[in-house]
Amino acid sequence: MANQNEINELRARVNALQQELDSIKKKLDATGAPALPPAEAPQPAQKPRKESRIGIYIKTRIVPEFEPLIGGNLIGKLGLLTLVLATAWFIKYAFDRQWINESGRIYTGLVAGFGVTSFGLRLARGRLRVISHSIIGTGCAILYVAVFGAYFFYNLLGREETFIALFILSACIALVAARADSQILYLFSLAGAFLAPVLMSRGENSYRFLFGYIAIINAGFLVISFRRYWRVAPFVLLGADVLVYAIWAAENLSRSSFTVPFVFILYVFLLFMAIEIAVNPRVWRSVSRAALVLLPANIALFLWLGIWTVNEFHRNLRPHFILFAAGMLALSYYIFNHHSKGVGNEKPSGSH
Repeated sequence: MANQNEINELRARVNALQQELDSIKKKLDATGAPALPPAEAPQPAQKPRKESRIGIYIKTRIVPEFEPLIGGNLIGKLGLLTLVLATAWFIKYAFDRQWINESGRIYTGLVAGFGVTSFGLRLARGRLRVISHSIIGTGCAILYVAVFGAYFFYNLLGREETFIALFILSACIALVAARADSQILYLFSLAGAFLAPVLMSRGENSYRFLFGYIAIINAGFLVISFRRYWRVAPFVLLGADVLVYAIWAAENLSRSSFTVPFVFILYVFLLFMAIEIAVNPRVWRSVSRAALVLLPANIALFLWLGIWTVNEFHRNLRPHFILFAAGMLALSYYIFNHHSKGVGNEKPSGSH
């Protein structure tokens, strides 16, 4: 009986709770629940303004390139030009007043050239890379003028001494360029190296010495190619080689032997093929777009100069030369295909 009474009490409590819930629900239905604030209508997404190609080019290319050009490059070169002009005016004024004799003028130029070059090298050790290379180039130009002036204007140096001095100066500039990874300085050294025999020449046909000298310059670039990945320098060097040979051959090929000129053009051809198909793919793991232009140019120039030389001495050997050139190209293709497997087309980082 006791359990039945407890059960009845529980049922009565549940019924009471149910009645209270029902009454609360009726009150809520009568008064109404607070309405939620209406949701704002979604705004149509605004399309981003499409910037013109001209604007994008100005922001991404012109502005980033224009700022360093004005801030560090152009203004630096103008300042150096002003300094050089002021120095030249003072030296000329001193010369006109006879304050400095002839040997003193040369010594002044040498001291000024070494001083400016040393100052540029000191700046190159810091972060002033662009301005330091310009200063080094200015100092080297002063040295070139001083050495050549000692020979041409005042006869203070003999022709052999002047040539050796110009060659040593060009070699030193090339070493500095390779050390500082400055392709501009190297091109400056090439200009001085190729101008040296032209300025020193008296019209004689010393082609054995000329081609041996140029071969040394090309060998130097081959050595540099193992340390620096430059793309403009090989075009300039190959163009200078061909230009010197063509100018010489136009006047002196018929008065020379066949062996030395042919060996020279073959040497130049093989050297540039070796750089592009073996050195760069193997050392730098890269085949650049410039190589796709330099290789056909090297082949075409070799065929042109080779046929020109063969026709001058042994016209009947022209078919044999063409077969020889075809064999060299086949060998070059095999070597290139062997070394370029797995090589990308990106330019190695850190090259200039």
